[in-house]
Amino acid sequence: SGVMAGLAGLMLTGYIGTGTLRLGEDLVLASIAATILGGVTFAGGRGGPLGVAAGALLLVLLGAGLTMLGVGAPGKLIVTGLVVAGAALLMRRSGIETTRLDNSIFP
Repeated sequence: SGVMAGLAGLMLTGYIGTGTLRLGEDLVLASIAATILGGVTFAGGRGGPLGVAAGALLLVLLGAGLTMLGVGAPGKLIVTGLVVAGAALLMRRSGIETTRLDNSIFP
């Protein structure tokens, strides 16, 4: 995953045409949202790349729909946060098991 993150950073820098330390800060919520919507649990152990790609597609469609409705950037962040919170609640209520860390390994 580190190699892929580095490659994505290089691609983003090439697309923007400049590099800065704060270049990808606004992409953090979107990446976490796509992961959660894709079915990956917070503790890991479930989900896969196809689910994450489907979650990213859902977020892109949601963003495009909100843009068509004239919603600004703060509104998009609020709606994205609500969608992530709703997906996390649905995963918890549906009984999707999560992997718990062993306390003997991580005190």
